[in-house]
Order: sequence, then structure tokens, then C-alpha cells
Amino acid sequence: MTPHTENIPVNGRWDAASYFRTLTESNRMARHYGFRFGMVSGLDGFEDALAALQSRTPLVCVSDQSDGYTSLSDTPHIRTVKTVFLTMPHAQGDMQGRARALDILRELFRQFLSHLLMQRTRLAQGGIYIDDRIAFSEIDRYFYAQGACAFFTVTVDRYADISFNPGEWIPEALPGLAAPLPYRIIPDTHGKSAEPHTPTAPGGTSEVPPCIQFDHDQDLARADRLP
Repeated sequence: MTPHTENIPVNGRWDAASYFRTLTESNRMARHYGFRFGMVSGLDGFEDALAALQSRTPLVCVSDQSDGYTSLSDTPHIRTVKTVFLTMPHAQGDMQGRARALDILRELFRQFLSHLLMQRTRLAQGGIYIDDRIAFSEIDRYFYAQGACAFFTVTVDRYADISFNPGEWIPEALPGLAAPLPYRIIPDTHGKSAEPHTPTAPGGTSEVPPCIQFDHDQDLARADRLP
């Protein structure tokens, strides 16, 4: 399968691991240098992968951990940051070899970006929006003495429907869901909260406490001090 059809979002979600696996397997430069794809858990997981291989193998690794947040603005969206690690082996202590290895990583990063840029429109049609700023960082040579390492981060936004759906909840298990109060209680100026009170039908004997004012348009009440 070519990378042109691999990264179509499913239900507003982008499978970054599948996408970069396909890029690694489809890129001529990656194949020429023998890059292998892997999944890791953060920087520690990437370091473990380098130690476990015990071989001079170039790697492209996507972290299964994501940083991000959910915005509750007028257009709620979820932002996640995916991290991709790269490594290119060189002889230990060979600074010229390290420079060449870093050049390879930079060029591979550029080629990956060229495809990602081409895919932005297709991703946007599926509700996935790639941030314009994609950071690239080179890791200190003391991190891995036998190879050059770098990583880049891709920030992804997807819009989310966070409207409350009662059908997703069990009324008996969630207090207040089955019979919500018809108003919101706001403390009065003396610092005492008004007691919840449900008004009766016209002609009933119950009276609305004087500190409660009902807004019949919004089914709300304010515990205001009355003169």
C-alpha cells in the first residue's frame, strides 16, 4: 500500500504510527540506508530500543505517548503532539561520521515533511489539522555514542463534540441525572445558600421562598436578597 492512501483519518483520528511506518517503508533514502520502523514509549523507550538492538541499525520510531490538551472554547478541539525519533549509526568518537549521520537525518526529515505537506488537505477533509510549526531537535552526542539521534514533533488538532448526551449515562448510577433541579442555586449576600425548592402547580400549598426568583425562560433561579 502506498503512503498516498495509508493516512486517511478514521472517525477524526490520525494513526501517526501507521503513517510513518508507511513513509519509512516507501522512502527510497530510508530503504537505501536500511532504516527500520519501531514503536517506543517516550524518550526512555527510544533509549531502551537503542540498547536492545545492539546493532548498527538506523531507526524511525514513533512514540505511543502523546502530550496535549482539550480546549473548551466556542469551537472545542483536542490537540495532541506526536513525537518521532530518528537515529543513524556512526563509529564511536567519529565526529565527521556524526556530521554525515546528522545530514542524513535532516534530509530524511525534509522528505517526510514534503509528503506530510502534500497530505494536509486530505487530512483536513477528515477533520485533522496539522499545525504549521513542526519542531526538529538534534539530541546531544552523549545520549548515544554510536549514532546520531534527533526527533521531531507533529502537533495535530481535531474538533470534538463535547455536548452532553444523557444516553451515554446510567441515570440510576449518576445522582441528579434522572431528576435534575429546575434551577441553579446562588448564595445570598449573607453567605447562606438557599435550600433547593421545586415549585408546585398553581393552587398548591407550597410557596416559593422569598429569596428564590425563578427565570421561567431559562429555568434558573437566583438567591438574591429582596428588600
